[in-house]
Amino acid sequence: MKVSIAASSATPPSTINAAAPADAYFRHMAKQDVLSREAEVEVAKHLEQGEYMMLEAILDAGPAVRELAKMADELEKGKLRAKELVRNLDDGESETDAEGEEDAEAVEAEAGEEPVAAKPKDSGAIEQVASAFRAALTIFEALQGLPKRTTKARLLELAEQREAAIVVLHELRIDRPAVERIEKRLRMAIAKEQDETELAKLVDASRRLQKGRRVTDRAKGALVEANLRLVVSLAKK
Repeated sequence: MKVSIAASSATPPSTINAAAPADAYFRHMAKQDVLSREAEVEVAKHLEQGEYMMLEAILDAGPAVRELAKMADELEKGKLRAKELVRNLDDGESETDAEGEEDAEAVEAEAGEEPVAAKPKDSGAIEQVASAFRAALTIFEALQGLPKRTTKARLLELAEQREAAIVVLHELRIDRPAVERIEKRLRMAIAKEQDETELAKLVDASRRLQKGRRVTDRAKGALVEANLRLVVSLAKK
């Protein structure tokens, strides 16, 4: 049963201030149509476009790819965890694998053998992320160091390697804190850069990175709102 505005006026002011915005929001959600399959696909496309836009910008800026390489170093030194940098991670280790390692260690102990030093549990994830982050720097430096007379075959090879690196990074889904760190590094580089040509490149990369992030954020917001509309529509039934 819906509560009228007149009836709600009897509610204490403090309760109204806290509940009214939420009630209004959910009433608004209840009036909206649930996303169609076509609309969901369109939102997903925008999300992917925004993410690729960010990665393209990152691989075009020296300070950005060097920051990725720095994160890879910190990751291998234990200063960062892989899950702090990316969202889509294949740890490469299951509970069964871990139990198997423990059983093997127990057998070695009973036999009086010296147990083999165990790798960190997320060693596979560390290698996966560090390798992908460093690949971005390697390709950037290769493109920057090209001689004036470079064969088309070599250019094509590097272009394919760059695209492959972007695909890998996209699959890993660089997380927001890492993107913010890259953005900060770009801003610092822009503030210090004296060469006009290089400055223009950095500014362009920074703008594209920010634009990609805005596109991604809007798409994520649309998906969250769509999920809320679905929940509200189901609650009404």
